Amino acid sequence: MEWDNDGLPHTLWTASAFRAIGRAVASNRNPIATRDLKRLFEEVERLLKSSDPIVSNAVATGMLEEIWKAAHDSGFDFSTIDPHLGGEARRYFLRWDEFNRTTTPGLKRR
Repeated sequence: MEWDNDGLPHTLWTASAFRAIGRAVASNRNPIATRDLKRLFEEVERLLKSSDPIVSNAVATGMLEEIWKAAHDSGFDFSTIDPHLGGEARRYFLRWDEFNRTTTPGLKRR
């Protein structure tokens, strides 16, 4: 895919793009419709399973960690996305909680 990336290496602009998506998901000003969250997290699941480690890492460390951070620092209601999480995304959030020795309110431990 061609994208005007201002000459940044693929690894940097990919992570930056997914961080922006994560911030948009966690925005309290402009909530995303349920049907769009469902479609988005279906794609997140596919990308987390991608054979491209740059993409899967960007989704995890960019998008998912921005959402996690907003749930802990900005009052984002994580329960709004919990029903849409696939197995890979849920496992990532649970491992990130464990790594940070915390519990994300609204993240179900199934």
